[in-house]
Amino acid sequence: MHKEVSKSQLILFMTLVVTNAVSFDESMYKRIQELNSTLQLVSSCSYDSRYYDADLCQDIVWQQRETAWREHVLSWERERAIEQHRYHGTHYLDEQQSHGKRQSLMHVVMDLFEPEYSCCNEIRVPNHFGDGPKWVCGVDTVQAPCETLSLGSNYDAQFEEGIFQMAGCKSYIIDPTLQDLNRLNNFNAKISKYNAKINTSVGIGQVGTKLKGRPLIPLSKVIEDYGVFHFNFVKADIEGAEFGMMKDVRELCQSGKVKIDHLNLEIHQGDDMHPAKFVELFETAYYCQLMLFHKERNAW
Repeated sequence: MHKEVSKSQLILFMTLVVTNAVSFDESMYKRIQELNSTLQLVSSCSYDSRYYDADLCQDIVWQQRETAWREHVLSWERERAIEQHRYHGTHYLDEQQSHGKRQSLMHVVMDLFEPEYSCCNEIRVPNHFGDGPKWVCGVDTVQAPCETLSLGSNYDAQFEEGIFQMAGCKSYIIDPTLQDLNRLNNFNAKISKYNAKINTSVGIGQVGTKLKGRPLIPLSKVIEDYGVFHFNFVKADIEGAEFGMMKDVRELCQSGKVKIDHLNLEIHQGDDMHPAKFVELFETAYYCQLMLFHKERNAW
């Protein structure tokens, strides 16, 4: 994680859930009724023998209802972005402006999106403030083997250590900016104690480009090299390359090649930031069956 340019940032925490959302258009009441109907159908799929219906609970039926649910949620998120964009226009603040006198009168693009799911057992790992710790949902339900992919580090492995202590997760860390040999050796010795490995030879980004003299490769190549296709946690802080990375994630999830249970994503707001880019992120999350449960501004 190499921070050369200070930008307004947002950290998104997404988890694998089935959830609901609130729409702001005139047909909200009708859609709430549709949502309640879906809830009743899903709720009837109970392990309680009094209510269990084998025909109703076939996998294909469940998948169809879950897909319809997620399509509704995504459409509501898109409509909400359009509605707020209509009210607030196209002007968004950069970081310097957001701390100015006009802060209360203007908005940044990250204000358009809010968590859709309330996680009843979210926790910060590890449980203190800073750039390293991240919010996770349902860590107590994670079963071995547990795999974590961390893109970007800046010699900070607090999350990897915390998730190892809580769930026994093995971590794969990628950061081509770690080039201080003495510091890297000390860091490598530290993370080896909690089953983590570091790769500084490549970074995630556009093929044919380099960062700090190291080649950038697509996420799909990294996953193939590791031979891991189910990640319990993916954490990314790659200084603006996250939008390109998420396109790769979308293809991997859509094709069924990779399963991601939990995604922590730091978003860096550039000069050309537009709500449409955020909508693309949530569309990618949809293909990975992920929903937003927490967000925070990065002030670290």
